Amino acid sequence: MSSVSGLTSKSARFVTFDFDADDYENMENDFAPMPKQGQKVTAAKVPAVTFDGDADDYENMESDVAPPVPMRAKKGKKDKTTKAGDSSPEPARRRIGTEVRARLKSRWWLILLLLILLFFMFLVLATLTGLLFVHYSSISDEIRNLKYLDSQKSLEMEQNEMKKVIKAIQGELDSEKMEQNKMKQEIKNIQEELDSEQNKMKQEIKNIQEELGSCCGTCPLDWLQIGRSCYHLSDEKSTWEKSKAACKSLKALLLIFKDSKEMESLNRILPKNIRYWIGLKRDTQYTWKWLDGTPMTFSNWDRDEPNNSGNKENCVESISGPWNDRNCEESEQYICKSTVNF
Repeated sequence: MSSVSGLTSKSARFVTFDFDADDYENMENDFAPMPKQGQKVTAAKVPAVTFDGDADDYENMESDVAPPVPMRAKKGKKDKTTKAGDSSPEPARRRIGTEVRARLKSRWWLILLLLILLFFMFLVLATLTGLLFVHYSSISDEIRNLKYLDSQKSLEMEQNEMKKVIKAIQGELDSEKMEQNKMKQEIKNIQEELDSEQNKMKQEIKNIQEELGSCCGTCPLDWLQIGRSCYHLSDEKSTWEKSKAACKSLKALLLIFKDSKEMESLNRILPKNIRYWIGLKRDTQYTWKWLDGTPMTFSNWDRDEPNNSGNKENCVESISGPWNDRNCEESEQYICKSTVNF
């Protein structure tokens, strides 16, 4: 639907269009529709105007004359000036391209500004990336340093703990060493006291021997004298029978104690921790008798002795005092006894 109004005026002529698609739908010529009868117009014909449907077709129009109506092809025919598949006329397309190029040329500074902004954004982004990388590297170095310091601190703590343990052990060792030195000193003092007592006893025995010798006689050289008896401790070891024979060759007998007092007196002057045969033996009747045939009137058996181990222990030895039954074929030192020579 279209409406066209024409007014007679000396100054202006107006033609109004509403640009509906049906304005020229049934038009067969290139002229705008004529006004009704009785109306006056300044022109009998309206110039032909070509439209491309754009909104800017009339934006710069200064005249009051309506644009020419576009040429329309008859039904069933195509415009020879248009290409196949193209709905816009060639001149309009060229004009649009020209306008676009003009607009682009008029806005080149805007495009340049955008490119500069993009370049600066890229620089800022690259700078931030570099700063982040540097910051990350510094943080990584700090973390490694912290880990190293932590490991060093742990190692130092372990070393300090080890030093404390070693110091404690060294203190215990020093304490034990002091205790050992103290015990050694005590043993040394005891030994000195024993030596002093032994020397004192030897001196007393020597004095007694000298007194007895002056009035009653003397013992052979290297023999011990107690009262009227002389005692000889052998240097070699022999069986019980050979020991008896050796004493006989010295005109003495294998040691026979007449009582416990004599035994205690002899053991006080003999060296400690020695084993020696005495003249006590079991006969065929399993009775203990002294070598001279006298019965055993006293004893000084060690604990759980005699036990006759293996049914072969028929002779007696003294172990620095206590007695023990033993095989007569074993070799031990021996003590011979004789009377003083007047």
